[in-house]
Amino acid sequence: MLDTPESLFLSSEQWREADLAASCLMTVTTDTQYNFPQLTKLRPDISTTDDRHRKTFSNAPCLRELSVGLLVLITHLGIPRHQLRTLTITRPSTLIELLSILPEMKCLEELSLNRIWLEDEPGWLSDAHLNLPLISTLSLLGEDSTMFMRHLTLPTLTNLHLAQFDEDEARFYVVPCLQRSMTMVTTLSMARTNAPAAVAVLESPSVGPTLKTLTITRFHVKDYEHAVFVSHCAQPTALPVLESFTVVVPAADPLPITVRPFLDAVRTRAANLLREGLERPLQFVMELTPYEMREEEMRDLIDLQRHSKVCVRMPQGRPAWMKRWEYEDFEK
Repeated sequence: MLDTPESLFLSSEQWREADLAASCLMTVTTDTQYNFPQLTKLRPDISTTDDRHRKTFSNAPCLRELSVGLLVLITHLGIPRHQLRTLTITRPSTLIELLSILPEMKCLEELSLNRIWLEDEPGWLSDAHLNLPLISTLSLLGEDSTMFMRHLTLPTLTNLHLAQFDEDEARFYVVPCLQRSMTMVTTLSMARTNAPAAVAVLESPSVGPTLKTLTITRFHVKDYEHAVFVSHCAQPTALPVLESFTVVVPAADPLPITVRPFLDAVRTRAANLLREGLERPLQFVMELTPYEMREEEMRDLIDLQRHSKVCVRMPQGRPAWMKRWEYEDFEK
């Protein structure tokens, strides 16, 4: 982070990447323009500004990656938006802001959004539609952010990361967008959601047949949801090319932690594959600190590793009670 006087900008022609604190821009005089011929990545840590700096970054011909708190900063800092390949918005946005500025970013390949603020929508907004032809990676990580998908067509989307969404949002926003786009998702991550919402996404014809890498941040599976969740994940025909399944357990989850639904899904899938004589190796990754896991579930993991085609990995190590010879069965 550069928290420096205006004199630092005299070296702007040598910059390749820049993280800027708000105090840096406070020293820049109004309408000052600098040259950034080599700048490719910019991350201004600024929560608010006005249009005094509209020219500051306007001459940055190689800028491709931008991370900002607010969409309005793209205009207020004079960012050449038409050439951006990667855009990350770390604070809440509105649909009007997104639908007003993103049409100018036809080269965008990766987009990450936080929460979307709900507000009174003008009449035109309900019919607004945006085609982003080069987006391959979309991350919608905040509350109500999946709502944005009802306005999108993403024909080249392959990597999808979703958080804080429920079953209705999955069925009314996510799935219709994927079907409309006729895209094929190969990498999917889901966090802060629930079993019905996860199954709704996995059932999509744009996800299930082509999904290779699945990451789920652990959620609570209710008793009446368990069978449906396990059954869908375990069907070889539902996820025919799945190669890697990762379960992430947040550090804040209360102890004791159970991963039983996810473990049952993988165990049942392995048994189904074996019964049908199918050779489809699967990597099962458990991202959690070892002492948090229940002993009986850990022993089921050992059994899974020994008697199936599943390669179990625990990158954060083994629990203290596990014998070394047992742990050596796991891939690290």
